[in-house]
Amino acid sequence: MSPASDVSVVLCTHDGRSRGFLDATLRSVLAQTAPPAEVILVDDASTDGTADHVRRAYPDVRIVPSARRGLASARNTGVAAAGSRWIAFVDDDDVWRPEKLAAQLRQAGGSDRPDATIWASRMVHIDGTDRVDESPVPADHLARWPACLLGSTLTPSGVMLPRALFDRFGGFDERLAGASAYEFWIRCLAGGVAVRFTDDIVLEYRRHASQMTASARTIELMLACDAFICPHLQSLPAGVADRLRAARALTIARSFTLRLGVRGAADYWRRTPLRPLRIGWRAASYPLFDAAARALPERYGAALREAAVRSVTGG
Repeated sequence: MSPASDVSVVLCTHDGRSRGFLDATLRSVLAQTAPPAEVILVDDASTDGTADHVRRAYPDVRIVPSARRGLASARNTGVAAAGSRWIAFVDDDDVWRPEKLAAQLRQAGGSDRPDATIWASRMVHIDGTDRVDESPVPADHLARWPACLLGSTLTPSGVMLPRALFDRFGGFDERLAGASAYEFWIRCLAGGVAVRFTDDIVLEYRRHASQMTASARTIELMLACDAFICPHLQSLPAGVADRLRAARALTIARSFTLRLGVRGAADYWRRTPLRPLRIGWRAASYPLFDAAARALPERYGAALREAAVRSVTGG
């Protein structure tokens, strides 16, 4: 691997070999048109021979052990081991298209705020059989403050971050069992960091039954997110905070009704720390507009989402 960029790629895995997607992920990283300076695989106490397999098959990949303290700790371990200006994360089941790093480096090179920007990827979904859904995943409307409190459209596998952001905002919160990346994005955006997406689709984000965001785990994950969002809401004007609080809870409850049924939605509604809620017309209309946008062509759906976000945030 001949490095063409000052990028350290951090891939965290636990038993990635047996999950079946790790090789595709590593091949996509090593096939970048702008090869990274280093690829660090943080092996979070795997028991399936993942580390030995990677040593044999990918000798250019540097393996760093981790003590099974969770994904946030593993990512922090990878950042601490990295030696480049830029940190790019990739999960052990996602796939980068060949121009991913090159596109982000071009954007960063032309920016007047390269160290205060999260360089993100436009993406499509891929399933466990490598079938790609070419419909772009909507992203821009939530990738700013305070709209990010409604939901996250950034995935760790898509971002390239300046190392300076970790010096400024600290690392991933290791107290969180899940969604530590989302919590980190919120801290960054609340602190004035911008997000810029690639012009083209460069990430294939895999959805499958065993991932952390699978349906069986989603209620607990959303409740944890609601808990760390609450302090950020307190920093906003009361009217904006009330609309964001209600719009988020209604949108999640609508999603759970469709995915898990009325009982799942009721369980979330009963337990969310976002309550009590003041539900005005702007908050109540947000999940309706968000749902309607899904049925529209991409251009019109994006415009409707943007209008809905601005109605809630007042921006």
